[in-house]
Amino acid sequence: MNRDMGSEYRHPKRQGESMGVKRIFAIGILAICFGTAGCNYRFTGEGDFPGGVRTVAVPIFANQTSEAGVESTFTNDLIFEMNRNGRAVLDLQENPDAVISVTIRSVRIDAASRSAEQTSRERRIRFGVDVKLTAAQDNRVIWQRKGLTANETYLVSDDKLQTEKNKQDAVTELSRRMAERIYNSLVENF
Repeated sequence: MNRDMGSEYRHPKRQGESMGVKRIFAIGILAICFGTAGCNYRFTGEGDFPGGVRTVAVPIFANQTSEAGVESTFTNDLIFEMNRNGRAVLDLQENPDAVISVTIRSVRIDAASRSAEQTSRERRIRFGVDVKLTAAQDNRVIWQRKGLTANETYLVSDDKLQTEKNKQDAVTELSRRMAERIYNSLVENF
């Protein structure tokens, strides 16, 4: 038996043991795959809209807050999320099955961390929305959720312009996350 530094030696019994471990591992992976398939497991966002809805319209969100302009960002992010998941988003004139109406009900900004008693280092912005899916033909409510919330933290700077930019970046991220949450709530019927 050659046990030079450049060659690799495996004891015949140990080589067989590693083959057995690999076989057990492969069987375990197959069992997990077949087991989850039988339990109606699916990935987030893979469900259907409630009420057999196939196509939707997403009009501009209603904004009842003091944060001007966020309704456009929120609306565009929800449409993007729908398209990203292969859902047909139509204009109201194209006869969709249903309409998703969203009202931005609240915005709240609080200190998230402080460097001194009166000085904020970070702020947290939080939006609350109500979502309703109504049949386009008769305005019958198919599904609704009130009080969905999301929040995002941003840094406070001595430069007010930088703080405002940080806030806008936080709103952009929060909007993206809220769109995912609305979409997932719709297709998972939560």
